[in-house]
Amino acid sequence: MHYTFFDDAGNSVVLEPVNQGAFKIYKSIGVMTNSPEYPWHLDNLVMMFN
Repeated sequence: MHYTFFDDAGNSVVLEPVNQGAFKIYKSIGVMTNSPEYPWHLDNLVMMFN
């Protein structure tokens, strides 16, 4: 399960759970993903728009 948080200015972050209750935190581009990990989806988007 992933979590996205937005502030009043529209900025957002994605929290991705990892081992033993820790989270990785990513600056969000405004979308939510499931498996695989968030960086894979970002790389895939870059490849689609190049």
